[in-house]
Amino acid sequence: MIFDWSDFTAEDWVDYCAKVENDQMYADDFIGAVRVGELCFDFVTREYDAGKLVLTFDLYVGGIDSGYGYSRIEDGYPYDYAEGSNFDDTCISLPYQEFQLLAEAAMKRYLGEGQIFYAQANLTELAERPLHIW
Repeated sequence: MIFDWSDFTAEDWVDYCAKVENDQMYADDFIGAVRVGELCFDFVTREYDAGKLVLTFDLYVGGIDSGYGYSRIEDGYPYDYAEGSNFDDTCISLPYQEFQLLAEAAMKRYLGEGQIFYAQANLTELAERPLHIW
């Protein structure tokens, strides 16, 4: 599995951490995206407890035409939403490279467990395909 971090760079991470520390981050703010094979993980802040933001990822599965969404980059390429998960609150203190390792481990774990929630396709097989940016 090869993760593509071009839509979530070290600069994006530093910017995110600074905004969190200065209370400039809000619920549902999009931070960036990481892609692997036919999958896209969107990084988003969520507010689960009043005033407490959590960094989460939402998984989108390319090539599945459920009617959920269609890519504007690749005209009409279908994709579906397949749930997501949270990161540990302590990740904000990590350097970018360490966060990448933590995030990739969490995403790999999720892909292995995600088949319980996503029956339309084998997520691990889709992640092993060549990178497809849609």
